[in-house]
Amino acid sequence: MRRALALLVLASCGGSSTDPGLEAWLRISGAEYEPGPPPRPGIGPAVMALDVSRGFVAQGDTTLHLGGTLAQDANAVALWLEGDRGFWLLPAGLPDVTVPGLPTFAVTAGLARDAPLGPRALQALALSRDGSAGPKSAATIEIAPRSHPTGELVVSLSWDTNADLDLHVVDANGVEIWARNPNSWQAVPGAPPDPRAWEHGGILDVDSNAQCVVDGRDQENVVWVSSPPGGHYVVRVDTFSLCDQSAARWTAEARLRGQPVAQARGVVTPASTRPPHDLGAGVLALEFDVP
Repeated sequence: MRRALALLVLASCGGSSTDPGLEAWLRISGAEYEPGPPPRPGIGPAVMALDVSRGFVAQGDTTLHLGGTLAQDANAVALWLEGDRGFWLLPAGLPDVTVPGLPTFAVTAGLARDAPLGPRALQALALSRDGSAGPKSAATIEIAPRSHPTGELVVSLSWDTNADLDLHVVDANGVEIWARNPNSWQAVPGAPPDPRAWEHGGILDVDSNAQCVVDGRDQENVVWVSSPPGGHYVVRVDTFSLCDQSAARWTAEARLRGQPVAQARGVVTPASTRPPHDLGAGVLALEFDVP
């Protein structure tokens, strides 16, 4: 139903698009992306309220919550960042208990890794069922550089396209940390229960772009918050899919207590996507020792 409503409004604005919006700085899952300028403001329904979960957002962040209230005759809302390459169209949702009778919207958005730094206006514009646009509403967000995790040991993999690459780290105990085993901590038989024991392992923070569902991060990290086991470590890069990209350039690095201990770069191509994509998969990127 929501998609049908979106297509109806898009049709009145010139037709719907199959563009996934990978070129946009702002990314909204579940919304329709339209390349090009947004509808021109007019005398249509207004955005009564525009809510942004926070004013500071890092490049590649995917946890920005957007919401708001629209005028009673609004059928959809267009959302975009000032100066972006396109806009997102989202059907209006049901009224909220705090604003009975008025349509609302609520989405989780993300920023691309190349979103411009500094203050940027997040803009919204309501549309009626016939596509008539109302006045613009805006909220300013501050876009900050991509943040890097901290810990006793941090192993990171980043890449430059919307491909699905996977970080594999084999720790000094021979435990492989990757998407299907995101924590190297292993229970010790007979040991007393410790609800915080899992924090002692190396933990994978995210499976970025999994199954080509692009999240804008293009980075994965394995982090030991407490002291990692001493010994030899092996890092591999597995190309699960290029997601229609021709290639991807990657960088792998390891930092021990904030100091770099190893770094490598490489390029993956369609030939790199051949299976298996399982335990032990990927090309060797790094080897290093922890005292």
